[in-house]
Amino acid sequence: MILGQEVFYRYGGATLTGLAYQSLLGGMGANRVVEVLARTGGFGVKVARHRLFETTQHVLECTKSLESIQPGGAGFASSIRVRLLHAAVRQRILKLEQSRPGYYNVEEFGIPINDHDCIATIGTFSATIVWLSLPRQGLFLRRQEIEDYIALWRLIAHYTGTPTDPFETPEKAKAIMESIVMREIQPSQTSKLLAGNIIKCLEAQPPAYASRSFLEVNARWLNGNELSDALGLGQPSIYYWALMGGQCLFFMALCYFYRSFRSLDQRKIAVSQHSHVGSPAYPLHLSLPINMFVCRPSANSFGPSSSKENTGSEKRPSLTSNTYLTSMSRPKPEAMKKVELGLENVVSRGEICKLYSVVLLVVGRASTAAFCWLRVF
Repeated sequence: MILGQEVFYRYGGATLTGLAYQSLLGGMGANRVVEVLARTGGFGVKVARHRLFETTQHVLECTKSLESIQPGGAGFASSIRVRLLHAAVRQRILKLEQSRPGYYNVEEFGIPINDHDCIATIGTFSATIVWLSLPRQGLFLRRQEIEDYIALWRLIAHYTGTPTDPFETPEKAKAIMESIVMREIQPSQTSKLLAGNIIKCLEAQPPAYASRSFLEVNARWLNGNELSDALGLGQPSIYYWALMGGQCLFFMALCYFYRSFRSLDQRKIAVSQHSHVGSPAYPLHLSLPINMFVCRPSANSFGPSSSKENTGSEKRPSLTSNTYLTSMSRPKPEAMKKVELGLENVVSRGEICKLYSVVLLVVGRASTAAFCWLRVF
């Protein structure tokens, strides 16, 4: 398992970018899944960013060390909590449908958070990253790295109660991913609303205060224009496309350089794991990933946090009267402090932040100039 964890940190920046803009935003194209997400109340503009922190913490706990993913470790405990949360959400939605017919159409959308959905979720963390997100950023994993990374998420799937057969081999994992993408990605109006909320919650946030256009070009680069248009994403200018190309070149240079030298690679991974940051090139525009279902409901769970918020569905009754679910929804103070500390560590690395920004700016402007020169001649 430790080798799979090393793969995550070796390609940390690009992996987090893929999880945020393809696994998350691309996943919003699954019209059945978004009907469950809309009813958790976790994707309103005011609360979505908090969900990103929570799920990022889950991923970091699962990849921190071998001990963390073993029984009794932080990653193991976090995965078990996710499993219990899935069961609680599933039960409450079904009970609401019984008491309020029409709240959730089981015949049309299926049982909430069923095995098929859980397989798709694990696939977005593993197969989608390996065969879609990283290659579209110019990064291609070696065979052993693919096997190790798939094995890591197969273990996490076992902890969360997800069937593990689809992840027995890389070939099966890839085939399952392709089948799910072909069958499930059919964006609806709810998909468009939730995707817009995610972009909005990340826009102009510290430490990089990325613009909406830069967030949208990340999503378009990874998902393609057809899906992005269906999700209602804007059309960034050529400058942002060049900037995104510069980011990919930066990730390629960094990852391939460190991968070529074993000692440097191990040192970078050790530093990253210790600081709980994906890599020294951690995406400063906060490309925080989120599992499609790993979201701890807050005080306004299963309903919008505000009647004015755009949650993708009408206001629904609160389920927080269930004390068991409410107690599960409270984030661990220690875990949240770790996330905040990790972000502070990124900001404190002033030289890295400056280097990242300067490289992107220079490469972006150079790419734009080259494109304009080609257009002229």
